[in-house]
Amino acid sequence: MPASAVWRIIITLFRFGLAIVILWALIHFKIIDLVAVSHLWMKPGELSLATLCLLAGIFVAAQRWRLLLKVQGVEVRYGPVCRLVGFTTLAGMILPGATSGEALKVLWVMRSVPGARVPAVLSIIMDKIIALLAIIFTGALAALLDLDALTHNPALRVFVLSLWAVVAGVVLGVVGLVLLRHWRVMDRFPRDGQGRLYRLFRQMVDVIRAYLDVPGTLVQAFGLALICCLLMVAGVTLLADTVEAAILTPPQYAMGLVAGMLANLLPLTPGGIGVGESSFGYVCDLLDTGSGAAYGSVFLAFRLASILALLPFLLAIPEVNLIETEKP
Repeated sequence: MPASAVWRIIITLFRFGLAIVILWALIHFKIIDLVAVSHLWMKPGELSLATLCLLAGIFVAAQRWRLLLKVQGVEVRYGPVCRLVGFTTLAGMILPGATSGEALKVLWVMRSVPGARVPAVLSIIMDKIIALLAIIFTGALAALLDLDALTHNPALRVFVLSLWAVVAGVVLGVVGLVLLRHWRVMDRFPRDGQGRLYRLFRQMVDVIRAYLDVPGTLVQAFGLALICCLLMVAGVTLLADTVEAAILTPPQYAMGLVAGMLANLLPLTPGGIGVGESSFGYVCDLLDTGSGAAYGSVFLAFRLASILALLPFLLAIPEVNLIETEKP
């Protein structure tokens, strides 16, 4: 067996082991209450509504990526894209690494869109960036609805200011790119450059320029990403009631959700399990210092409901020939 394969196995086992240790610690220190999580199945109404919210988010996310693909001249049918997004999202939640689902998406794109591989792959990156920015913006905006908590808690204030710093940095970056496009700086790169790396760089420049030429589509994609975030906040709020932790307000749960989702990106455990629960519970504890509720249980319930919402996509595993491109 090659040394690289051995190391992959070791790292995978380490991540699963770390997830078990983190979950044990969260249960031991009562950040997660398994008894409360078991109540999730005793309230089928709230669980069903939360699951539907999370499922609807997949349908919206599929349309968002479809819009970004269309900008690059890649026309795809909604059904296959929706199945692909649902399946890869589920894979990202249960496979080791934060980008497992995106890697599968790239693999399908590389095999099914041979004529526009670089633009299609970069559309995945753009989609991921937009989704991440929408999550950060949701948390920053939610903080404005609970300014009292920020004034009384320095740690929470630093967290929220960091979110707003990212939002401000992105706005400045977008303005800078728009100015570069307006001054036609991107048009000055020669198309007949030598070397594979230069041709790849030129393709990346063309992709960025194509997105800058359709700001309305980018705004629409960001709006769809915000809808996904609102659906997730609604799902978390509903699930908080099922695990007997409905003490915080939806904006407060939104701040906790942002912390949990950002922590999930760390490639420490499969799907970020345990890490997301820790961050969500920490922020919620900062917002509520008196009840002693096991807020990590809410995020664990959110994770379980997300998997439940995505299970139907196992019955519709996307095939390469399901993604049919059309000439624009």
